[in-house]
Amino acid sequence: MNRWKNNIAGVTVAYLAVVFMLFSGCSESEPEESPIDRWIETLLIICNPLAPAPDQVATLTIQSRGVNPPGELPDFSWSVDAGSLFVDDGITTEWRVPAATGLYSVRVTASVEGKTDTMTRHVMVRNFELVDTDPVDVDLRLNMKPMVLQSGSLLFIGARYSEASRYFGGFGVFEKYTTVTQKTVHPELGNMFGATFHIEPEGNRFLSSIYSGSLSINQPQMNMFHFPILGFGESGVMVTDDRDGASAIRRNQHLTPYGYFLDDGLGLWLNKFVWQRHLAGPADDGTEDLHDIVYTNDVVSEEPSYLVLTTSHDSTVDYQYTPPDVTHRYYRNSMPMISPDGEMLVYFVDTTDVFEPCLIPIVSDVPDTLQRRAVMVSENMGIFAEAGLSVSESTVFEWNPAYPNILGFVDGMGNIGIFDITAEMVQKVADVSGATELVWSNDGSMCAVVEKDGIYLISVGGVKGGNAVFEKELQGDGIFGINFSPDDDNLTLAFRLVRMGKTTVEAFAALVVVYLFDDSESWCYVSPRVPYAGCFEYEDINYSWFRVCFESDNTGIYAPFPVADMGTKEILIYHSFE
Repeated sequence: MNRWKNNIAGVTVAYLAVVFMLFSGCSESEPEESPIDRWIETLLIICNPLAPAPDQVATLTIQSRGVNPPGELPDFSWSVDAGSLFVDDGITTEWRVPAATGLYSVRVTASVEGKTDTMTRHVMVRNFELVDTDPVDVDLRLNMKPMVLQSGSLLFIGARYSEASRYFGGFGVFEKYTTVTQKTVHPELGNMFGATFHIEPEGNRFLSSIYSGSLSINQPQMNMFHFPILGFGESGVMVTDDRDGASAIRRNQHLTPYGYFLDDGLGLWLNKFVWQRHLAGPADDGTEDLHDIVYTNDVVSEEPSYLVLTTSHDSTVDYQYTPPDVTHRYYRNSMPMISPDGEMLVYFVDTTDVFEPCLIPIVSDVPDTLQRRAVMVSENMGIFAEAGLSVSESTVFEWNPAYPNILGFVDGMGNIGIFDITAEMVQKVADVSGATELVWSNDGSMCAVVEKDGIYLISVGGVKGGNAVFEKELQGDGIFGINFSPDDDNLTLAFRLVRMGKTTVEAFAALVVVYLFDDSESWCYVSPRVPYAGCFEYEDINYSWFRVCFESDNTGIYAPFPVADMGTKEILIYHSFE
């Protein structure tokens, strides 16, 4: 029998001995009426650290169970394929790992009265470092959205955090084996926090909606900014300016540009984008608040022009004014986005008490509002409501990178939806339970989905794989920031695995990779334990801000980790590399 599982919970030698003795045979005071069948089963090899650094001394411990002679423990024999063991027997031993990074095997054979069981575990020997994102003169608490530029450097967003306010703190550039260059904040921004960031793959410019008013009020002001990242001496553009002191406080949010993820030279200046404008109305209950969709395709001009595509009193008919003899329901037009091919504008409207999709074709860079339509089954039923999907303004949508008509998302009930904007159909993927994140592979053939019990793969056609590629060991384990490697030939998944302990001291996170390219669906740790801050994932910021990212050659991984330091909450970026 050779049944085993990996586990990152610490287990003491004393505990292991007690576990085994619970399965021991009869005591000497009890006469044996018949021979007892002795047996042993190895359950788990624990390596501490989980992913040791080159030439480090790691502790190996075996957990097993079985039936042994009274008063005796089984024999354990250890071996490794590289490095050296301090001793080769016992429940625990120490191992000086090899000086070269790589994946190595450790083995242990347990035996009792001629019955044996052998276990092998692969351990990654790897370097791990904390990225210096916080120079002495900058108090950065949140470090998010790591992105490896075409130059190979890491670009990240830094922000200041306190219980009362959030502030945008600028950008940082990290170069391996050198120092961090912390970029100062553009003068237009001051102490403000970004709600949405989009950055060019080359890292030259960025586009963001940024809070520009106090967060102590219910409807904070928010404006669009568009300017260079590397070299703030160049003048940027504040695209919208709603800080007019009027009694109606405006907010511009859910900003989505065209071309922000392309690397073929199309749209990389982030000039064409769409957003949701929120204007507070006169009614105290908020029913007359305006939630409009606004579009521009010429940001860099001195006077950017806007096109208001919807008005809140009617989502699908373009009234220039509201007729005095008509009472309209006020709809919330929300979460607008431009398809990756630039041919369709998609947004969502609460026409059926569920946010249903609406489409506006883009013709010659201009949305054609005459062709605007809600994707409905009947006058009172949209395709999302019929499919049993319910999205909200907190839903994170993910365009398929290879199929510009496919939009995936996790709805508010943990279902996976795949929306085909060309066929105007949505599919609720069967047998999905408690989904929290999804991410598309680079070739668009599949998405990885985090569910209650682990990670599953779903095809672009909406078919879920039968087995999890990674199974949670404990129901309380958390999986966050999942992402695919850029190399489709050696496809790998990486994510933060969080193990909650009885106390915050015992809780920790670790970086895990799952290898998909050899059909083995094997996995290993690529970091030691990182102290974890408890239930702390910033629910008001979507999960893509915390997504891990690979270096272009798959060898290095950057990952933001929420941690606790001196009672404060922070997000620090770690680097795991060969």
